[in-house]
Amino acid sequence: MIKKSRWLLIAAGLPLAAVFFSSVTLNAQTITVPSPAPDSVSVTVGTTVVRDYSDNPLTLGFNVQWASFQGAPTLCGKLWNSNTGTLSAELVNFLKGDFAGALYRYPGGEANYFEWQKTVGTNRSPVTRTEGLQTYIVYFGFDEFMEMVEAVGGQATCTMNIYSIDGTPISDASWPALKQTQLGWLEYANAPVNEDWNGDGTCQGQLRANNGHAAPYNISIWELGNELDLKISYQTYVNRCADLIAAMRAHDPYLNFVIHGRTGAWDAKPTIAPNPPYSVYEDQSSWRDWHNALLDSLGQDVWAVAMHPYYDGGHIPWIDSYTVRTWLDAVDWATGQEESPTAPAIALTENACWPADVDDTSTWPPMTSIKGAVSVSDYTIKQQQQPQVQMALNHALCIQSPWSLFSEIDPVTGKYVMSDTFAPRPIAYALKLAARVCQGADVLETAIETSNLSGYNYDVRAFGYQYGSTGPMGAFMVNRAQVYRTVGLSLPGWSTGEHIMRIDAIGGDDDTQLWSRYVSTDVVDETGSIKLPQTAVLNALDLGPNLVINGDFENGTLRQIPTDWIVRLVSGVTGNAVLVADAADSVNGDNVVRLQASSATGGVNLVQPKWKNALLDADGVSGTYPDDSFVFRANVRTSGTTADKVRLKLQVFNANNTYLASSPVSATAPADTAGSWEPLALEFVPAELLAGEIFGYSELVLMNHSASGYADFDGATLQHRENKATNPYFADIAPADNSPDGWVSRCNGTGTVSYFGAATPRYVRLSKTQTGDGNQFLQVHGSSSELANRQNTRWRLRAWVRYQDLDASGAVLKVQLFSTESGYLGTSPIGEKMTGSSPTGGSGWVQVALEFYPAELFGAESFSRAEIMLQNNSATGNVDVRYMSLEALD
Repeated sequence: MIKKSRWLLIAAGLPLAAVFFSSVTLNAQTITVPSPAPDSVSVTVGTTVVRDYSDNPLTLGFNVQWASFQGAPTLCGKLWNSNTGTLSAELVNFLKGDFAGALYRYPGGEANYFEWQKTVGTNRSPVTRTEGLQTYIVYFGFDEFMEMVEAVGGQATCTMNIYSIDGTPISDASWPALKQTQLGWLEYANAPVNEDWNGDGTCQGQLRANNGHAAPYNISIWELGNELDLKISYQTYVNRCADLIAAMRAHDPYLNFVIHGRTGAWDAKPTIAPNPPYSVYEDQSSWRDWHNALLDSLGQDVWAVAMHPYYDGGHIPWIDSYTVRTWLDAVDWATGQEESPTAPAIALTENACWPADVDDTSTWPPMTSIKGAVSVSDYTIKQQQQPQVQMALNHALCIQSPWSLFSEIDPVTGKYVMSDTFAPRPIAYALKLAARVCQGADVLETAIETSNLSGYNYDVRAFGYQYGSTGPMGAFMVNRAQVYRTVGLSLPGWSTGEHIMRIDAIGGDDDTQLWSRYVSTDVVDETGSIKLPQTAVLNALDLGPNLVINGDFENGTLRQIPTDWIVRLVSGVTGNAVLVADAADSVNGDNVVRLQASSATGGVNLVQPKWKNALLDADGVSGTYPDDSFVFRANVRTSGTTADKVRLKLQVFNANNTYLASSPVSATAPADTAGSWEPLALEFVPAELLAGEIFGYSELVLMNHSASGYADFDGATLQHRENKATNPYFADIAPADNSPDGWVSRCNGTGTVSYFGAATPRYVRLSKTQTGDGNQFLQVHGSSSELANRQNTRWRLRAWVRYQDLDASGAVLKVQLFSTESGYLGTSPIGEKMTGSSPTGGSGWVQVALEFYPAELFGAESFSRAEIMLQNNSATGNVDVRYMSLEALD
């Protein structure tokens, strides 16, 4: 995300653009289309980082145009209710979390007629939207926009009006008045309450405070005009930009300015620009001439040059070439300057698909359909691999336009429906998935060998990524073809064996919702395979080794029991579990396993026992990490089964081979899934099932206890959720104070934190002797931790504790988060408070846990550190902890 420069640049001591681009790869991707096209596709991810998230993220976001956001003139309340002055809670929930840190551009394409002073306060005059059109009152004004940005944890970028006053284009003689007005907007946004920045005798910061926001908004990114090459000459544009930049920087030297290149890069073939003077440009349509002229006049004063690529009405590979040419021109310009400035970045302040006929509203919905979702995602993938591009804002958060992201479709007319219903379109889910993936991810060089059944020069585009230098890896992909593709995915360092892949996608069989699936893939020579659905956007994330053997059921003979599994029938039941070929509709690979009973009582179990899978034994993973969390999953497809009869189960035995307990069974599959696959999952902690006994082994069970119909299973996975807390059993000791290595004790007031290292198990005791702040036992996770890289992941902090005689203040688990900019940000939702004595009277151990999303607290700010802790606030009794776990809940 783009950090607030007020903080970033004081530390860096440089203009914002100078902190980026020590080296640049213009095109880090090779796409090969063999002829004839192969049946499969290969995506090969390398080790070279082409976009480092910590230094140069691609910031995603949206245009927010006041009129189309509030639904003027009809005032539809889908996004903003003008009658109540409130945001849609559904919109806020949709944007929070995954879109934390996203940029929101206001007022977007309506900037050239925007009169900010008429959008604040309670008495608002009508504002002209565009030249010659009707005027409307701005209900969703600047303060309401900033309220939305703060509510969703985003960042604001504003586009200034340097073109008109009261809806009328100005002459040069009127420019000083318009300049003073725009300086007033900066003053209203960023000034303290007692300063007059534009010299009009009033303090706009005080007005802001009177309107309910005393603190400055501190907006750092300001765009100057919108597509003004279509309205004014080069010289007029340059003169106004230079004058306004100087005036604004006089009050805030750390502002970042975005100027506009030519709007329709595809309207005219670029030419080589002549030498100055540039007056000849005013009558030419050459995009490159205009751009080079801007660089010579404003290049050292701006952070980025804006482009507005609308594509698939054009062609993405062709439009991409202009992004590269714009950057090469900027590099050439910077190289020729004596001061050696850094070349301005590229800011895609609008991007979207263009309808076949913008005046025909029936052509609008495809722009946000699965077709539009694939197109926009394709373009985003390309920009991720062009590090000179630092901003990509979708057009738009709106109601009435070709790009309505949250609208229903009339089944008869095929047009958007004007209603208050909040209905996310496929493209909205695709943008959500891209934001979720890109937060914290370093982009890696990626080569693709693809077919071309889509007629678009290629079917598949992808980029590989990794969260930090040691975190999980994956690939974000699109498939333009209307047939599924088998992708051979190669990840560097991918260990041989079965792995679990989490698949999140929009498209394929379901092109209306974002769906998730866990699948198994066999990795050989760093390569596994993924099924990429037809016309889809998909993310595949490696979650590590699959503890199930032959979880994809590819090993074995058709109509026989799959290799490494056994069948157990309920007494008196006839039936079987056999491999069935289903290449087109399987979850992964070519086969599925079918469980079907043929007697009245039902009861067919497909089991993987310890003698088929040593990982389930006492010396295996589940025996070695009994306090860790494990998840058993499979995908199921049913036909004609009895309700509540198809599920998953895990059975645990002790060291004497005595059956102890079954895990809580998974949810049950529907009686008939109508040919679609449904996920089943159960989670367990071995130690919780052992109840103090010694682990022997476990068995994995796929169950169909229906006497009718059949159940197909595919993609069986057993995941060990790795504990990201170091020294979780407190086994390693810091010699200096005989305390657990990697952990810190804090006592506020009187109290003790004692370590019992000789006990079995080892544990830490927190005791208090007075009321007040609690004493804490904690571990710090810094900015290089996986927690910092994966802020859009849901995390869980879990502990085994016992407690005695705690008063009402009790003890809690919690996570405290800190940012680079602001220091302490806040505390995660706190786990259930422990009071009194633990359910076993203080003699035994119980689990406590809490879950949280870091991004919901961080928003636009950068991660500094997190503290995971147990805190005892009770003035009586004590609380013990013997194990703490920090787990990513994929």
